[in-house]
Amino acid sequence: MNALADHLTGAPVLDKPISIAILAMGGQGGGVLSDWIVSIAESQGWAAQSTSVPGVAQRTGATIYYVEMMPLHSGKRPVFSLMPTPGALKKPPDG
Repeated sequence: MNALADHLTGAPVLDKPISIAILAMGGQGGGVLSDWIVSIAESQGWAAQSTSVPGVAQRTGATIYYVEMMPLHSGKRPVFSLMPTPGALKKPPDG
């Protein structure tokens, strides 16, 4: 990621979206969490999107939710993916 900041707003300038995978077991918890993350990002002026694989989890099944978000710059909206691409999700550093 690029560590620069927008000279007008001070917001971080990212060269690619922040990607988050939420792995959930049954119920609606993963969907609620992904909605919260998108709402928080949008409330801060970021573009954000959440997608999932519907109809897979009925009480005990696994569901994957995928969230991408990125600050808006110069009024340009980024194009997000519907599902993660190989290499898009990386383990955060230990520490």
